[in-house]
Amino acid sequence: MNGRAVLCSWLLGLVLAGTAALADGPTRVVLLGPSEQDAVVVRMRQELAVLGVDVAFVSSEGARRDLAAVAKERSAAAAVAVEAAPPAIMIWIDPARSPDTASGPEIHVDEGLAGSREPRLLALRAVEILHARLLPVPVTAQPAAAPQDAGPAPAIDAAPAAAAPTEAAPAALAPPDAPTGNARPVRPVVRGPSVFLGPGVLASPGGLGPVPDVWLGARWAPIGVLDLELAGLLPTMPATVSAPEGSMMLRAGAVVAGASLRLTDPAARLFATAGAGLGAMLVAFSGQASPPFQAASGLRATMLPYAHAAAGYWIVPRVAVRADVLVGFALPEPVLTIAGQRVATFGEPAALVAAGVEVRP
Repeated sequence: MNGRAVLCSWLLGLVLAGTAALADGPTRVVLLGPSEQDAVVVRMRQELAVLGVDVAFVSSEGARRDLAAVAKERSAAAAVAVEAAPPAIMIWIDPARSPDTASGPEIHVDEGLAGSREPRLLALRAVEILHARLLPVPVTAQPAAAPQDAGPAPAIDAAPAAAAPTEAAPAALAPPDAPTGNARPVRPVVRGPSVFLGPGVLASPGGLGPVPDVWLGARWAPIGVLDLELAGLLPTMPATVSAPEGSMMLRAGAVVAGASLRLTDPAARLFATAGAGLGAMLVAFSGQASPPFQAASGLRATMLPYAHAAAGYWIVPRVAVRADVLVGFALPEPVLTIAGQRVATFGEPAALVAAGVEVRP
């Protein structure tokens, strides 16, 4: 009988130890979203896993669900709902985990709070808030200095009291390139449609001098590293070539469309792209002739395959300065003749150098 009592006491001790271990297990968060493949859902699961948070996914298709009720059903400390249109994240945190929070148990993370509509930045901002509320950094108590004449302190068997957690209020977004805990750097720059405009210089080595032009266009990013671009080149002053029999003036404009790859982080302020495309060049010419020769004028269109590189910097989230270099080949090449003699060619190659301002709505 004594052996059975000892065995029962030992088993009871194991059960109590296991219960305590489960009570101190990882923090659980319920994540509601349209699908497990959603970009925001995937990013939040990755970031929360790094912090050691247990994430349970629940589909949010259909009617909107009460976050507090979902969290209590799953015995979770918080519930997070990912909203697709407009992009936003709703967070509910158990008031018992952060009783001193003045903002209440629900927090709405949108473009205004995160500084961006990009899924990656919205997810990082939401993870920052959850990290601050659910996993606060404990305050380390400073040991009191012992008196000089006091003897050795008596041993204490009791465990030291746990330090009171501090409430970390949601901070403003860190500046670019500033780390925030375990999360990656948060940058306030987003991708989206934009337009650009500026002066440029068009030159070709066929006998005509460089001429000023207006460079304008628009670009859009369907995916993170790809830009689709549509641009135009508007002629201003003409290029002139002369001979004893007369002279000719040429104006060249173009419309081009292509794609560029982003060479830098899509969320960085500094950007650089390189790509290629195809366009049409329109060449207008007019002549002045000395008797007995007759002047001629006309308009000619040629194909313009091209390569394009651009670089710039977002001064503020919606305004950037940029520089462009475009090199193309006019096929077939326009040829200028005076009195039947070839005096100049244009477009093999043609190079544009431009600087301008880019603005996103």
